[in-house]
Amino acid sequence: MATQPTTARDKVRTFTPKLIELTENVLFGDVWERPELSKRDRSLITVATLIALNRSEHWQCGYVIPKGRLDEIRSRGLDAFRADVARLLPVAQDHVAEIRNWDDVKLLTVKVDRLQRWSRPGLLCIGDAAHAMSPVGGVGINLAIQDAVAAANLLAAPLREGRLTVDHLEQVASRRLWPTRATQELQLAIQRRVVRPVLDSSGTLHPPPLVRLLTAIPQFRRLAARLVGMGVRPEHVRV
Repeated sequence: MATQPTTARDKVRTFTPKLIELTENVLFGDVWERPELSKRDRSLITVATLIALNRSEHWQCGYVIPKGRLDEIRSRGLDAFRADVARLLPVAQDHVAEIRNWDDVKLLTVKVDRLQRWSRPGLLCIGDAAHAMSPVGGVGINLAIQDAVAAANLLAAPLREGRLTVDHLEQVASRRLWPTRATQELQLAIQRRVVRPVLDSSGTLHPPPLVRLLTAIPQFRRLAARLVGMGVRPEHVRV
């Protein structure tokens, strides 16, 4: 690959050198430069490879499909499914026979949702218990940690002084509700405008205007990185 490693990539290289090597030489080197692959196939292979996790004793693979397409995939037969997995993850091609039947394939339905009320007397729901996030952006853990920090900041003193009430619990939900809603709306917009067109397309893909904007303007890239990394309402420990 012709591009020079970034400073951030150099920092990651110090503790995950193999990941950087595979990313540079395989994903964006060998795979991306193959002339027989369309840009769509290159993108799908790259994404599929990046979400295949080596669990030492087994590979955990996330195979992204459009919602409602599972029956269509099953109708093609298990051999066709195994072939797709082997094509997207060549390192697993000698092991796809271990997918013995459809019971070995688990459907994880992505749902974006949130509770209408996060608390009851003696109970406060935060993180995944309060809001189901899309995998888009990988920000679910960020919001969960921010919920926990906000809860600590708001509840530490009342708990310590023995005066905690349901009103204190509701303050946590009130503070964290709008960043949750804003993040979910952003995830849904990306799903509709970026992810779904990729999954539904069978021809040449053209980046949507938002993606072209992020590519062209460095300031927007930094803003996007901040939104993913810190969220729309960062929390700081104050106790």
